[in-house]
Amino acid sequence: MTKQLLSYFFLSTLLVVTFACEEDSPEGPALGDNIIVVNEGNFGQGNGSVTLLDRDMDTLSNNVFASANAPRELEASVQSVTVEGNEAFIICNTSDKIEIVDAETFVAIQAPLEDAGLISPRYMDVVGDKAYVSVWGNFDANYMLPESKVAVIDLNDYSIIKYIATEDGAEDVQAVDDKIFVANSYTNKLTVINTNTDEVEEVLTLEGSPQWLEVHENDLWVSVTGAAAQFVRINPDNNSVAATVDVAGSNSNGKFTINDNLNVIYFIGAEPWPATATSIYSLAIDEVSASPEEVISGEYFYAVGSDPLTNNLFVGNSNSFQGEGTVLEYDSEGTLLETYSVGVGPNNFVF
Repeated sequence: MTKQLLSYFFLSTLLVVTFACEEDSPEGPALGDNIIVVNEGNFGQGNGSVTLLDRDMDTLSNNVFASANAPRELEASVQSVTVEGNEAFIICNTSDKIEIVDAETFVAIQAPLEDAGLISPRYMDVVGDKAYVSVWGNFDANYMLPESKVAVIDLNDYSIIKYIATEDGAEDVQAVDDKIFVANSYTNKLTVINTNTDEVEEVLTLEGSPQWLEVHENDLWVSVTGAAAQFVRINPDNNSVAATVDVAGSNSNGKFTINDNLNVIYFIGAEPWPATATSIYSLAIDEVSASPEEVISGEYFYAVGSDPLTNNLFVGNSNSFQGEGTVLEYDSEGTLLETYSVGVGPNNFVF
């Protein structure tokens, strides 16, 4: 119960238990015209799911894993989904497993990947034939995460070949060339892993807690919350801070997406807990002194993603985890285009 209450506290403040929107290329043959909606589910109830949304909006398929693998269901809280080639990796948090499925049909390729060290896996990225998965591990008596690490998976046989220790709260991960960057959300640290050696290369210190990571024109952008509300641009060649953008006035909670075509960051801002009001803000990526502009307002916004084909914005509304969630589609100026009913707690989009 303590762990559950702690998790909900961070959901409302730093939102450290959801994913910032990891976006895969729309050109992949397996994903095709589909957009994946990751539905987290209620904490501890095992009702997380995956929705497929056709880009032409002709079809909406909910609970696709259960449909493809009946009578087996996910029975999990779903943290994130990563698509690599013809495979999709469903990262299941509270059930401590990774489901590996065909990215087109969602039929399971094998039994779920489980391991004694794979406790509360979070997010994943791929370099070559290895996958890197952030893992929280168990809470200690002080409700910290000293067991945080990154699991290294050999994609040839889906085996875990190594664990790499990180600072507390290993959250979002992002590959840039031969490096993996890890946001340690319970600290002010950003861990850099060299994928040639699978060792920690450097640990960067930021002004606040890093949450989500995105790459734009070979720069790494990091959202920072807590002691500071910022977007930080990292030069991955030398792991140095190239620019810092202060967004304190928007009460940024760390979730963001980058529209590469428009050179714009879209991010979620929220009133302090227990208020429910949320907003989507835009920030010109090449204007480091610009102020964010509110483009969409509402309640319970829980995810934001930018479709690289249409530039439309997709916003996940958790509806306070009371029944089904909602996905709202807007144009880039904030005009509502469509509304879709999905699973519980839509927290992530894969394009």
